[in-house]
Amino acid sequence: MFKFVIGPTTGIFSGLGIVETGLLAGSGMTLSVIIFSTGGKVLRDRWFASFSHDRKLFSTRNRRIVRFWIRFGLPGMALLTPVVFSPIVGTLLAVSFGGNRRKVLVWMAAAAYFWGFALSFALSLLHNRLN
Repeated sequence: MFKFVIGPTTGIFSGLGIVETGLLAGSGMTLSVIIFSTGGKVLRDRWFASFSHDRKLFSTRNRRIVRFWIRFGLPGMALLTPVVFSPIVGTLLAVSFGGNRRKVLVWMAAAAYFWGFALSFALSLLHNRLN
């Protein structure tokens, strides 16, 4: 969430409008989703190869992520990615669970623009109240 909040915060407090800030924040996340959804499988394999091979496969954390995926699927993962995960982690998780790359891109982009505009609007209200 921290990485995703920096863009709208910087945009609003530097004088950009809600529309410009929302578009830039959404576009930034969408660009990272494009990069990591096209090369996600390769990146995931390299990431896991760098860790030791004797780690637990069925950890509590892994079970929670799988239960979340089964319950909410790609739309739920996409909606929570900017808030809970980073765009990179959320995209790699969606691709590793077998999400169709085109659907991953569409859902993640929709969530990115939704949160980009929501945060821009909220930060604009905060900025107007402070001034």
